[in-house]
Amino acid sequence: MERTVWDTLVALLIGGGISAGLYWLTGHISLAVAAGLCLASGLKLALHSRQLYPAFDVGDTWSSNRWSGLAIGLT
Repeated sequence: MERTVWDTLVALLIGGGISAGLYWLTGHISLAVAAGLCLASGLKLALHSRQLYPAFDVGDTWSSNRWSGLAIGLT
């Protein structure tokens, strides 16, 4: 299985799980679908950019991890 197919599958599974859980909690299908699509597309873009630009992968220092934490928090 190619890396891009794997990334898409993982993003869709996680987005679908978020949608199902949110629908179970709230009962609003439109909220669940919108949240699942946003999170799935954001995760797909993050995984794709990590594969496409490996030179920009962050290290283990505090200065690089704080930017990763900020990106996760904003997402």
